[in-house]
Amino acid sequence: MDFRELRPAEVALLTRSNSIDGRLLMRYSIIYLLMERVLDGYCDINKDIKLTYLRRGKNFDTFTPKSFEKPFIDILKNDTSTVYSVKSILEKVRGEISAEEFLKENVKSNPYLEKYISSSFFDKLSSKLKLTEEGRLLVSDAIAYLKERQFAYQSSMTQESKMKIVSEMGAFVVLLPIFDEELLPQFSKLLKNKRVEEGDEEEIDFDTYFDEEPSYKGSLHDMYISGGNDEGNSSNDDGGEGA
Repeated sequence: MDFRELRPAEVALLTRSNSIDGRLLMRYSIIYLLMERVLDGYCDINKDIKLTYLRRGKNFDTFTPKSFEKPFIDILKNDTSTVYSVKSILEKVRGEISAEEFLKENVKSNPYLEKYISSSFFDKLSSKLKLTEEGRLLVSDAIAYLKERQFAYQSSMTQESKMKIVSEMGAFVVLLPIFDEELLPQFSKLLKNKRVEEGDEEEIDFDTYFDEEPSYKGSLHDMYISGGNDEGNSSNDDGGEGA
């Protein structure tokens, strides 16, 4: 199976199985929903401050969520009066389900990941996630892809070529260690371009889209260790901070 058939949050769990934080998986989940236009953003200027709020996207009613995506969708399905920003909707989800519970019950128990996570008796007793052979192969493919894409991005000489890489990666760009430091403006532009290409009105400004600070800063080196690959001492680590 191609790892890109999974969600970014699922790949993050598998590649950083022993160090990932549930809050970060929540963040990845909502970014994926924005990319898929299950949720959309709209801007409002309040006392000269630009704020980006969330609303139901064009694919809200037709999207089939996985269990860990439902908390975000249910909020906007059941509450049509409250205005939510990215930060406030994450806070509300965390108020209803802890980050640890979100990680354990909603993502790890996801049936789509069953064949990648060992279900042996002793592995279930362990607090650490153990990968199957198929899981280790998928993680190896994912890490190789992310290393190559990060190198390609950092080696690109023009903004056009950099933007092409971001566009091709889609929501998986959030898994690159340089996402928060370098790629966030390009990803926001990608979201805006996607809406324009699909015939929707261009938004005023997406700069405040992601007003939630990342709760975990990792690197490709961390992925090697937590993913179960015996390459923790590799000198070829491209990883910076900020996945």
